[in-house]
Amino acid sequence: MAKRFRFRLETLLRIRRHHEDLARQQVARRLGEVAEADRRIARLQEQIAEHVRALRAGPMVGPLDVAALTRSRFWLTHLRHGMWQTAGQRRELSGQLDADRTALQEAHRQTRVIESLRERRKRQYDYEVARTERIENDEIGLNQFVFGTDRTVPASDTTAG
Repeated sequence: MAKRFRFRLETLLRIRRHHEDLARQQVARRLGEVAEADRRIARLQEQIAEHVRALRAGPMVGPLDVAALTRSRFWLTHLRHGMWQTAGQRRELSGQLDADRTALQEAHRQTRVIESLRERRKRQYDYEVARTERIENDEIGLNQFVFGTDRTVPASDTTAG
């Protein structure tokens, strides 16, 4: 029975797989951050649209309340500024996401290199084991052919003496 296959770089393969998993988790985390930024932008846009609708639906007759109008414009400016700030953060997060995806691709490539080396060594090991077994089986078959299945000594040889 041949020895069991042992890949000497198994520890390195485990480490590379771990790094790939970490990179995958980082990409997922960054995707979540981008999605959260998108949700914040959508909420701010909805708040702006609601406030504008409320302003347009308000009474147009009567005295103009300058203080309320100033507060309303200030609030709209504040919401728009928050939206622009969040959009900038989203662009920054998208750039970081691209970098994280590149790191994930590199980690996957490095892992795949070691995995393909392992597969190649396994195939080579299997080939060598099969070759050794063929040689042993050929030798057993040759011995059976040459000496036959009956290994007893002929009776004429035992009577001499």
